[in-house]
Amino acid sequence: MLYVFRLPSSVLHLSFSYLWCLPNNRTLPPPTLYLPDHPPFTTEVLRQAECPEVIDSYAALPSSLRSAMRFAWQWERGDESFIVATSGSTGPPKTMEISRQQMLVSVGLTQRALHLTSQHTALLCLNADFIGGKMMLARALHLGMDMIWVPPTANPLADLPQRPDFVAMVPLQIETVVADAPRLLHGIHAILVGGAPISAALEETIYRQVASP
Repeated sequence: MLYVFRLPSSVLHLSFSYLWCLPNNRTLPPPTLYLPDHPPFTTEVLRQAECPEVIDSYAALPSSLRSAMRFAWQWERGDESFIVATSGSTGPPKTMEISRQQMLVSVGLTQRALHLTSQHTALLCLNADFIGGKMMLARALHLGMDMIWVPPTANPLADLPQRPDFVAMVPLQIETVVADAPRLLHGIHAILVGGAPISAALEETIYRQVASP
């Protein structure tokens, strides 16, 4: 099952226009997240103060998706600071506070460097408990990009119904994609790789695959 966050592409207001799931290739009427054996999760819930408790009550949701939805709610209500966790890949794991303004500065730098627009589709394949996942959500929300969510796995590009334009991965993920199915990188507009350094050889391989028609 693939959950899709469809974010507004024609307005500046930071809100979910649509939030739904595509079970078995069926599109359900927005604004709904379809969950088996659960009542629909509508966008109105994101505007309620008790939204985090409602999200946690959906036991069928993977924890990483609940984390993403909680951050989206915090961003939606206009929080000015967020508690984030580092992955520990470059040092001891730790939590820290980061401001909304700091995140927006980073979003702007990424947008200009990678020429991102609201017409692009982003893929969230990182755990939203950590800074990398939260930054992908902030980029999609602020820039109005559609976002596809998949569980954090070694090969997050496998079995996607459509090719994303913008992806952020850790080295293990990009290494797995290159080793198992490099064709999945064809045509992706931009890839961010963070959390640890990658070799020059892997970087060259990624570039060749992304540039392939």
